[in-house]
Amino acid sequence: MYCEKCGKALDPTAEFCGQCGKQLGISESVKKKDAEMQRKALPKKPINQTHELNTPTENEINIANGFRMLGIVVGVLMVLSGLLCILTGQGMEFGGDFNTMLFHAIHYGFGALLISFGLLAVAYFGSRTKGR
Repeated sequence: MYCEKCGKALDPTAEFCGQCGKQLGISESVKKKDAEMQRKALPKKPINQTHELNTPTENEINIANGFRMLGIVVGVLMVLSGLLCILTGQGMEFGGDFNTMLFHAIHYGFGALLISFGLLAVAYFGSRTKGR
């Protein structure tokens, strides 16, 4: 590329001639070629929209299913432990001193909490879809 005023060879990215100071205009064909090159350089699809990157591997699915089953088993064990707490306290009488009554109340309350949280765990992990 050469300056139209003085004829000096110019850098293609220059905006002014280094010898005479004339402002250089970029032709429309150069602008179109530059825009086309930039468009070709961009990826066709944004990375976050490609399906392949969001698909879990078989190993990830197996790990997720393992945690799902572990959650269900822990929930069932909590329910059974809560029932055991309540059933073992059935033969005890509510009478006597304050400490005995407090022990029975804690015993039944703990059993009820175990059952509640166990049922919540089973419901939560049981409703999770496999592989997610």
